[in-house]
Amino acid sequence: MTFSNEFIVCLAALYIIAGYTYNSNAHDSNLQSEQPKNEPSGDCLNCICEAMSSCNSSTGCSGGVCGIFKITRDYWIDSGRPVKNGDNPKNNNAFEKCATDPKCARKSTTNYLTRFAQDCNNDGTIDCSDYAAIHMQGGYGCSDPLDGNYKSVYEDCMYHTLVNEVFSKDVPPQPLRPSTNNPNDDRVIFPNS
Repeated sequence: MTFSNEFIVCLAALYIIAGYTYNSNAHDSNLQSEQPKNEPSGDCLNCICEAMSSCNSSTGCSGGVCGIFKITRDYWIDSGRPVKNGDNPKNNNAFEKCATDPKCARKSTTNYLTRFAQDCNNDGTIDCSDYAAIHMQGGYGCSDPLDGNYKSVYEDCMYHTLVNEVFSKDVPPQPLRPSTNNPNDDRVIFPNS
């Protein structure tokens, strides 16, 4: 097996392990350790945002949906009508102001997902995959299949989030090859070398 084939096999194994680990309770609780129970993590919200609008903060309102999370007025109402500082939820344009403000839209999305938190995919845990389904399909239809593009962008974002998390851990430096200064240093073995 050549180096490039070994690299591809290792990358595929990492992808499989990462997918399994990311969907496990242990990893999800690590990502959400600072969050109250059943509240989506920041990484989760970021990936939902990415899948909805590429987190483009200039996203306005079109066709009844607004902002980076593309929320509707009914979604906003179900989320408890959060508003920007100094605004009143009874104002006619409070929804639009909130939905087009990234911080307020994030609060609305968090409130909605927390309110409707449930195990949409029946895997025994409530995690970001469930929140992504709740956001896209609503609190009462989250077991329906996700749109292909939304699902693809969301899953790609979560995969990259996991990979970044795995590789950002403090790992003591290790030599790539045995040290030339120490002929007994055989900790690293490369086939065919």
